[in-house]
Amino acid sequence: MPVLNEKKIVEKILKIIGVENDDAYFHKGTNLVFTTDVMFESTHFPLLLSPEEIGRKIAVANFSDVAAMGAKPFLFLASFGLNPDYPEDELLRIIKGIRNTCGEHNAIYGGGDTKKAKELTIAGFAVGNIKGKVLKRSNAKPNDSVYCTGNVGNAACGLIELLKGRRNEWAENYVKKTARIDYVPIISKYANACMDITDGFFYTMGEIEKMSGVGIEIQNIPTSEKVREYCRKNHITLKKLLSIGEDYELVFTIPGAREKVFLKQCAKRGLFPIKIGRVIKRKRGYSKESGYDAFISKV
Repeated sequence: MPVLNEKKIVEKILKIIGVENDDAYFHKGTNLVFTTDVMFESTHFPLLLSPEEIGRKIAVANFSDVAAMGAKPFLFLASFGLNPDYPEDELLRIIKGIRNTCGEHNAIYGGGDTKKAKELTIAGFAVGNIKGKVLKRSNAKPNDSVYCTGNVGNAACGLIELLKGRRNEWAENYVKKTARIDYVPIISKYANACMDITDGFFYTMGEIEKMSGVGIEIQNIPTSEKVREYCRKNHITLKKLLSIGEDYELVFTIPGAREKVFLKQCAKRGLFPIKIGRVIKRKRGYSKESGYDAFISKV
């Protein structure tokens, strides 16, 4: 029996139900966005995470998808699959982690469901409200400038450390990641396209290219020198590191005519997005053969 390819099966599912591959589903009649994300103990929660941090992770992952659509979260639900031997006190601590993270993002935690399962499984469900325009992966335009809300790679370094059994400063970058809700009021007004970087920096670039039928010319990879030094010391290519994801930063495109006022509004809020490139003309469906592939081969 062939092994399922997650991204390919998602494309086939979306084709059947007739919706675009965005970070969340937008319902035009209500101006609401809906998203869900499921995580498993064996693949998503490093052993050194506390129950509270597990709760935080599932909530932030869903809120990041909401933010990428230009929405602010206002409701979160979580359903649990639990082994009968799972400690009750740890479950309650996960619930507290979700509750606290919802409070941090000004969202309501409305409960969920529990069922018997072989391992800890959490399915999060978030609803967000759009007050500006909806942001989609498919709306990048030639001559847009491409920005990122912050440096990437720190969380991936943290995950590597956690998987090695080390709880250190790098690990905290993974544990304390937050959804970039702070950018929503601005990007929902000025941006054309947006996507979060959960599945990796270069994958995100390729998805915006493919969905928008354009190319992205990367002029600057937003990583710190500290991250690059980590790669050198641990013999990891930057290309491989940035394929791990887990950053929860946002990549978005801004039309040139609005760039100055956009940056001015960001500065007023104490936000300083990083310019990483520009959108160029390409035929629709152009992705794998794109310029960013040639670019990352040198990284």
